This record gives sequence, C-alpha cells and structure tokens, in this order.
Amino acid sequence: MECGWPAFAGWCARAVSLAVPCVVLLAAPGPVQGSRVPLVRGDTIDIARNELEEASLGFASALSSDAGGDVEWLLAPAGIRLQLGGPARSGVSPRQAAASLRGFIRGFDDEQAVLRRTSPVDGSPDRGYAEVLWSGRASGTSDEVHRTFFLGLSRSAGGWQVDELRVLPR
Repeated sequence: MECGWPAFAGWCARAVSLAVPCVVLLAAPGPVQGSRVPLVRGDTIDIARNELEEASLGFASALSSDAGGDVEWLLAPAGIRLQLGGPARSGVSPRQAAASLRGFIRGFDDEQAVLRRTSPVDGSPDRGYAEVLWSGRASGTSDEVHRTFFLGLSRSAGGWQVDELRVLPR
C-alpha cells in the first residue's frame, strides 16, 4: 500500500470523480411546486425537418397560445371536417372551426401542445397526417386534462393546410 502525497492525491482524484456526478444529480433542479411535467418525454418534434412538420408545429404552437386564437390561418379555406368530442361535421369554415376550437379549450389554463408525429400518406404526396398532444388545467382547479388532436393535412399552392381535425381523450 502506497503512503504519502502521491497516494493521497490519487485517492482524492478517484473520490472527486465519483462524487461529482452525485453532487450534480443532487443539485439538479427538480419540479418546482406548481410547475408542470412535460406532456411527453422525448419522442416529440421540436424542429421542423420538412413543410408538413412546419405546418403541424404551427398548429401545435397556435393551440397552446392564446386559447387557439391563431389557428385559423392554418385551416383549409374550402372547409374542414371537424370532430371535437361530439359528432363529426363536414364543410366547416375556417372561421367557424377556429371559434369552435377556442370554445372547446376556453375553460383551461396553462395549455401545452407538442407535435408527436407526422406522416405523409403513402401514394399521395399531397396528403399527410399529424398527431398533436395537448394538455391544460381546468380553470380554477388543479385537474389536468389531456387530449390528442389528429390532423389531416392537404398540400396546395399555399402550402400544407389542416382540412380535418379530430380530438380524442388520452
């Protein structure tokens, strides 16, 4: 067994290399009282790699800001098929669909929406689908509500637009 300064220095280096990760883990910030846990850990799309993802991220962003107020410009002008928990309606104008969507999420605070996935339709390059995960806290309570928004998108000269919107509980 070594004695003296070289042995002590070696022991200290090993002890520090083992202790630093523990200190980092102990000092890492955890959830703060009242903070929210992310909707989904990993496996979401944060940066668009193509136009379909870009349009879908725009919808998720609009959905989580100002109670869905900016979503109208992403909806197909010819009308969309809309299902917000009740029976499906076809040919709904973008203005009506945006108003229905705002009404659907109006009673919630702290809304979050993340893009889970997108997929072009095989054999139809101008058709795609997206899945957006949404959560919000019912106003005046601590109860969280989770929904999945399924988007049908079509590509036109103006880019990708939502022409189908279905909402399901998760």
